[in-house]
Amino acid sequence: MRATGRHRRGNQASADATKVLVVENDTFVREMAVAGLENAGFEVTEAATGGPVAADRISAPPTA
Repeated sequence: MRATGRHRRGNQASADATKVLVVENDTFVREMAVAGLENAGFEVTEAATGGPVAADRISAPPTA
């Protein structure tokens, strides 16, 4: 399985921002979804595949 493992905080996100996991294997679609969610103030974690890898991304500590 391949995952990007990126964990990003949106421009308007605060310490208590809602966290969202985006799992999408199409890079362009994933990046567009992440950008839109971040612009809306969500804290976004992304993965290219689902399953255990995606679950690990959401339970891992943030990496700025």
